Amino acid sequence: MKSKRKNIDKKLARKNNVSHLIIRYEDALADPVLNTKGNRGRKYSLCKLYKNNECRIAKGLDSSYPDFVIWKPDADGKAPVLEVGIGGTEMTFFNEKTKQDRHKHLLATEIYTILEGEMKIKINDKEIKLNSHDEVAILPGTIQEILPEGSKFITRGRTINCHGKSDKYIEVGGKWKSLESIK
Repeated sequence: MKSKRKNIDKKLARKNNVSHLIIRYEDALADPVLNTKGNRGRKYSLCKLYKNNECRIAKGLDSSYPDFVIWKPDADGKAPVLEVGIGGTEMTFFNEKTKQDRHKHLLATEIYTILEGEMKIKINDKEIKLNSHDEVAILPGTIQEILPEGSKFITRGRTINCHGKSDKYIEVGGKWKSLESIK
């Protein structure tokens, strides 16, 4: 079992070539993507890289810290991200301008921390208001929807045990289907 884990660690380390990632709050707030209505949020780590949308983050982006990465907003339209592999932890920032949908996960747990403002969320069809510094953990199988209308907020999200599109389910014609099977 140890050798299998060692091989996984080597593969991810080789892909990213970084030891850790720092996301400065002021850089996240200055990100032009988050200031665009209808954005899909800004992911900093994800389980699978999509070459049309993201580029692999590389160490040495900040000359003061050449051995690791301090994330900066992208200039060319592609998000620099840390690829963590299937079952890893995705990290994102989003706000009231981010496009949201009603969905659930069967494997992943999502944790949202409201950093500023007030965010409304519907969990299993019950509307809940969360204030700055509140946090919510949404367990697998729970239906959720962020309700951005009439609110202003910035939220950090973490998806633990992430499996990407294969574990995001949306309702289509009264049936829950994985995003991967739809698109």
